[in-house]
This record gives sequence, structure tokens and C-alpha cells, in this order.
Amino acid sequence: MARMEHLFGSRTRAALLAKLFEEPGESYYLRELSKELELAFSAVHREMENLERLGLVLEERRGRERFFCVNRGSPVARELRRVFICVRVRK
Repeated sequence: MARMEHLFGSRTRAALLAKLFEEPGESYYLRELSKELELAFSAVHREMENLERLGLVLEERRGRERFFCVNRGSPVARELRRVFICVRVRK
């Protein structure tokens, strides 16, 4: 994962992308991601906002809760997923 951190400039961003690309059909609640990945909620929130602006993830509101998932319609997201899968397979 260290290489991915350097590539993406952020441990949080790399960890979030790795998690999201593991199961691209799943939606995740921000606090769930924060807890599971042992990352500060504020960092997860900030990075998910950035990824949404980039078109890599989509937000879905369910009441007051915000869920995020991979934007499977994004060609960039599809290619990035391949990168993460290759890195994981090579380990």
C-alpha cells in the first residue's frame, strides 16, 4: 500500500480507493469506512468529497446518512480499479 500512498499522495485516499475497489457494487457509510479502516472521520469525509468531485465515487443520501460507492460509469474509476487489483494480486 505504501506505493499507492505515494502515487495518490495520501494514505487515506489510497486506503479508501482500495476498499471501494474491492467491492465496487457496495455502498459505504462514512463512519463505517472510518472505523473499518481506522482513519479519522474528518480525513475520510474530506477525501470522499474530493473523490466525488473527481467523479470517482457517487453519493447517495439515505435520510441524514451519506453513503458512497464507486462510480462504475466513470472510465477513470474502471482503470484505477485495474491498477488496485494488479497491486493486490502481486502481493
